[in-house]
Amino acid sequence: RDQGPQASVTMKFETLRSGVFLRYGATERWEIAMEVPVLYRYRGFMDGPIQAVERVTTGLSPARNELGQSPYVFNISRGGRTVASGSEGAVGLGDSTVMSKYQLLLETALMPAVSIRSAIKLPTGDEGQFFGSGSPDFGLGLAAEKGFAGRWVVYGNFNGVVPTGRVAGMVLHPTISGLVAVEYLWSENLSITAQFDYYSTPFRGVGTRVLDKGVTESVLGFSYRLMPHLLWQAYAVENLDFITGSAADFTLSTLLTYRIES
Repeated sequence: RDQGPQASVTMKFETLRSGVFLRYGATERWEIAMEVPVLYRYRGFMDGPIQAVERVTTGLSPARNELGQSPYVFNISRGGRTVASGSEGAVGLGDSTVMSKYQLLLETALMPAVSIRSAIKLPTGDEGQFFGSGSPDFGLGLAAEKGFAGRWVVYGNFNGVVPTGRVAGMVLHPTISGLVAVEYLWSENLSITAQFDYYSTPFRGVGTRVLDKGVTESVLGFSYRLMPHLLWQAYAVENLDFITGSAADFTLSTLLTYRIES
């Protein structure tokens, strides 16, 4: 919850995001991929766990305390007029993404592997329910990876996105994002990853910190190989900005990846 002289944002809900992510290795260095998400917005059940995590990390969010008795809220107002209001129980496609990744440099004893990435976001999401922007976005980035000391791997990437169109009448501006991650290879089948990331906001001058400020997040997760071709991953994401960023307070995610060899 955030209120300013020009705009106010009040949100309390959870989003269940499911989807299919397909990747294909066209060559040894070139990979293409596509993601098709399905979104479900509802009042959720994570209040208790989120508060527990906040108490032991960043401290309890004041905004969460204020909305303690409200099970579901989604309202953005600007100039005294509601510009966005999503209904509870809404379900639909999100925006799909087509991606490409090409490895420019192979890893050596001194240098990391470096890849260039590109992406196009397709406006397949329901714009009326704010599951999508209604316009395509274009992204470009660099990714680096370097192993050291036998069991450690460091990752880093930097990305830029150029959106088009508007959301709720608000113009979208180019954004940047970056992350640094460290993975520890515990065993042949298990690894643990810690990550820190930042991404800027596509909004400018809306008048509320929720939309005008960027987001920093911490991530902790693991990867476990259940079978030779089946990988299970789970991770938790904590927003470190309280209400000063347009991201979920807490995210819990799990992913199953099956690899098909040709």
